[in-house]
Amino acid sequence: MGLERLAATHLILADALDALVTSLERRRGALAAGHIPAASSQAAAARQNGHAVLAEHSALATAAAVLNDAWTRTIPTVRWGSVSLSQAQSYLGSALGDLPNAPSAELLRVVGLVDGLTQPWLDIVTNPDPRTHPLLRATALPALPTRLFDPAFLHAWDALAESLARLFTAGNA
Repeated sequence: MGLERLAATHLILADALDALVTSLERRRGALAAGHIPAASSQAAAARQNGHAVLAEHSALATAAAVLNDAWTRTIPTVRWGSVSLSQAQSYLGSALGDLPNAPSAELLRVVGLVDGLTQPWLDIVTNPDPRTHPLLRATALPALPTRLFDPAFLHAWDALAESLARLFTAGNA
């Protein structure tokens, strides 16, 4: 999986999570209003959105294992110290573009890989102020990572997926 596909997977996952939260909130509102058919419809939507989250989690977990393995093999060829903080910050700025008005070609290419987002993609992929990105506030580059996906990140997603799988079994939503 290339980096653009990985970014697209994250985008789809974020969109699926947003759709899940929206359907759960709407179900709660329908129940509060006593509108059982609407609540039932939103429960079905939540189930569908939950399954979409689980599918994207699976794709992300697979990609993480492959990318961590590839990174481990690549580390000996990386000249981490050959890039300055200002170069990394400049690259990030060009990769994002002048958000939200003029996203970069790279960002548009990633979004172009994804069809059918439920939310406007700029709401999902950007901060209201991209200048708040940690790399742009950094005073030094971090140390060379030994892996790209931290096990804690993956374990947290596994725990979420396990909870969602239990929630969206027959009779629970």
